[in-house]
Amino acid sequence: MEAYQLQEHAHQLNDVAAALIELESMKAANIQRQSQGLSPAYGEEQFRELLSIYSLGYNENIDKSRRFFYK
Repeated sequence: MEAYQLQEHAHQLNDVAAALIELESMKAANIQRQSQGLSPAYGEEQFRELLSIYSLGYNENIDKSRRFFYK
C-alpha cells in the first residue's frame, strides 16, 4: 500500500469517527433536554447536516474511494 493511500484511509476514518462523536453528543444533549421536559436541542436537519460537514454523503464517499485507489 502506498503512503498516499494510508493517508487517505486515515483521513476517511477520522471523518467517520468525528461524525460519530458529534452525533452521540447531539443525541445525549437531546436526551438530557427531554428528561428536563424541554424540546430537543437538535432536530433532523442538524443530524443530516453532519453528512455534509464531514463529507459522508454517497457521492463524497465515491470520491474518497477514488482518491484512495487512484492518485
